[in-house]
Amino acid sequence: MEILTDNYGGETTWELVEQGTGVVASGGPYASNTLYTVDIDVCSTHCYDFTIFDSYGDGICCSYGNGYYEVYYEGVLVGSGGDFGSSETVGEIGGGCPYDPTPANDCNGNGVPDECDPDCNGNGVPDDCDIAGGTSPDCQPNEVPDECDIDPTDPDGNGQVSEDCQPDGIPDECQLWDEDDRGRAYCEPCYSNITDDWISEVIFNTINNSTGPEGAPCSFGDYTALSTFLDVGGTYTLTVTVPSGTWTQYAKAWIDWNQDEVFDLSESYALGSGASQTFTMDITVPASALEGCTRMRIQERWLSDPTDPCESYTYGEAEDYTVCVGPPAVCGDGVCAPGQEDCCNCPADCGACYCGNGTCDPCISEDCMNCPADCGPCITIYQWDDGTHENALGITAGATIGALNHFTAMTAANTIVSIHVAWGSMANGLPGTVYLWSDPDGDGQPHDAQVLASADVVTANADTDIFNVIPIAPTPLGDVGTSFFVGFLIDSNEFPASMDENGTLAQESWIVGDGNYSIDPNNLGSTAYTVPIDQPEAFGFPCNFMIRAEGIPSGAPPNDCNENGVPDECDIPPICDPAVDPCSLDCNGNGTPDECEDELVLCNGIDLKPGSCPNSFNRKSRGVLHTALWGAEFFDIYAIDIASIRLKRADGIGGEVAPHEGPPGPHSKFYDEATPYYGESCHELEGDSVVDLSMYFQSEIVTSVLELEALPPGALVELYCTGTTLGGTPFTTRSDWIRLVPPGAPPGLVAVSSTVPDVWVDVYPLDLQLDGGGWADFERTYPQTSVMFLTAPRIAEGVRFARWEIDGEPQARGQTNIEFEVVGEMMEARAVYMNPGVGEVQSGGPAEQGTGAQPVGGMTPVP
Repeated sequence: MEILTDNYGGETTWELVEQGTGVVASGGPYASNTLYTVDIDVCSTHCYDFTIFDSYGDGICCSYGNGYYEVYYEGVLVGSGGDFGSSETVGEIGGGCPYDPTPANDCNGNGVPDECDPDCNGNGVPDDCDIAGGTSPDCQPNEVPDECDIDPTDPDGNGQVSEDCQPDGIPDECQLWDEDDRGRAYCEPCYSNITDDWISEVIFNTINNSTGPEGAPCSFGDYTALSTFLDVGGTYTLTVTVPSGTWTQYAKAWIDWNQDEVFDLSESYALGSGASQTFTMDITVPASALEGCTRMRIQERWLSDPTDPCESYTYGEAEDYTVCVGPPAVCGDGVCAPGQEDCCNCPADCGACYCGNGTCDPCISEDCMNCPADCGPCITIYQWDDGTHENALGITAGATIGALNHFTAMTAANTIVSIHVAWGSMANGLPGTVYLWSDPDGDGQPHDAQVLASADVVTANADTDIFNVIPIAPTPLGDVGTSFFVGFLIDSNEFPASMDENGTLAQESWIVGDGNYSIDPNNLGSTAYTVPIDQPEAFGFPCNFMIRAEGIPSGAPPNDCNENGVPDECDIPPICDPAVDPCSLDCNGNGTPDECEDELVLCNGIDLKPGSCPNSFNRKSRGVLHTALWGAEFFDIYAIDIASIRLKRADGIGGEVAPHEGPPGPHSKFYDEATPYYGESCHELEGDSVVDLSMYFQSEIVTSVLELEALPPGALVELYCTGTTLGGTPFTTRSDWIRLVPPGAPPGLVAVSSTVPDVWVDVYPLDLQLDGGGWADFERTYPQTSVMFLTAPRIAEGVRFARWEIDGEPQARGQTNIEFEVVGEMMEARAVYMNPGVGEVQSGGPAEQGTGAQPVGGMTPVP
């Protein structure tokens, strides 16, 4: 623990209590205005409470000084404060929490013997203890073991029985999940060097993926669209190839068998080490693995074993894949169940229309709370294919490739709301655009087609019969019989157009290509293209392209501003239930869905310096102002255009600042690290299981552009962000406050510099002013005897890291990470970089004297 006393340190005492035992440590009273650090060895299986006392009853901040206390357990901050009365307690610390003094025959501690508690599965253990101990799963959760939920005899007597169509012992409702949401809680490592080290091939059962370097901004490949099915107890060979260089590379795999979206040590597999090597290992699916789909992560790292699946490092790469335990999900009944769009070849007119459930459905435009007995085909799919592809078409030399289908509007579907594409034989993760085109002369030929609507897309589920659904702005076509086209344009040297060759050929598909990558979507008929537009039959490939369109009836009522067939009041809570239907936001409470507003005011806001309170900001830090834009229910945080975001002062003074995107230094990423709050208060919570947008604004630019120099120390400054969504809708966030602190230099000042200017150096832990890393040269302040960690990049401005020097003394050569104790009033840490050469490096004296490292055997220091 750390305690900084106030002007009356003699009033401060504390004690550490082991629950069930009593006081095991205590301290105080102390001297005034003095920082104390206390380390206490505790038992990792016990539970403790820490209490700090002030005998006068006014805490240690802020009336008579600026004292504080911080309590850490195993290096993690578990409690802090200073502004309290007579005492304040940080409870439930340690691996043995919560403390359980209950008797052996009362596992849930409710004062009732176990044999008298509900036991629906009859195993002699109360249901809630079965669930808490992991003996029985409770996936809903509803406090009833799953095996009782799916027992038609209703053993728990609650009158509700879940279906289990597989059957696999898991209630069906627990196996329906949203592709857009699943897996977002997983951490994403970032390897900043994108050219030197990578994974070139991963083979695991039916996964066979060959890749090159991932490219900016991070060497991280999201291949979760690639999946394979594994049997419990089955053994499968994992093969990972690392092709780069002669340096030793380490490879490791993690598979999240328990599906908690955390890669545990017990779920890791060390594949080995070597240079330019293929690693193989047989992996057996454990009996404890949960059925369903989960994530596999492959990591490769230069020179050392990747022990942390979430780490961000310079040299290496990580790739993620999907593995599914148990047999593939098979429906087979031809009926669209709620939550299953068309997963089992349901009739085309089934769509997403579920009536009789008392909720808002897309097909109901008059009364959103009282469904009729039968909706009818409220959503229609335009298609020519039979659902199965036999081949794929493309231009192997590389080109912009366009593929499209022709349709005519029907009465029940003359407003197009989405385009469906099954991609051909090609890589996943490639960007493209889908289009809805008109046919101005109505001749069924796209030479004069004009764009009505479009949407960006990234390829997924390539070379399968899975259709990727891409929403577009609802677009009316006009009268019944109106001619139109849907399709895509994409840059590729593979075969993006998936072909149905053995169905009834409608001769309504078209293809175009240009080797100069310059197709104008409003001039598909140009004869200047390498492959002028024509039907695939003309090239000897008769087929129907696997491209579809989804339509709904036109004529949205006046109170349906987003034209989705649902009255506005039914689009937003409380009438709209987000647990059942897609809902719109109404953050300003005016009864209009936010997507219909000229400018969106987000329900979510920003958290400045997440995990800290107060949000102290040092105007001289040469670091970054860490900022998180909360993720929130009903809002897709991934829909934000990061390039549009600007940080501003709420009082309108100064300009606006864009987030820093590095390298060097940190960059924006999607990561759960913030918890919403409202008002000028702040908190130290870190994460709420909802993904946030993590951003970093360069401190020097924030200070200058927002004109913070003229404000006095201690001033509170209100900040907020503006930006646009990827669809172009502007938005404004809720605000947060920073507290300006002076750039003082108390004992324990550490100056960090580099022989290459403006190198980003990671710093851990945060210093006394809550500053982290920074661009050399910068300074940080620490209590005496603190242990400080610095990490410099391996390569900077084309030259390689040589060593650290601490107070002029050379440290381990080539070790970019350095750990040292802060002692004395002033210390200097210097990162030395060298031009490539051979031989050893020797020091010629302290770096601050200007002599630096001397060249030996061909190594030349950077000035």
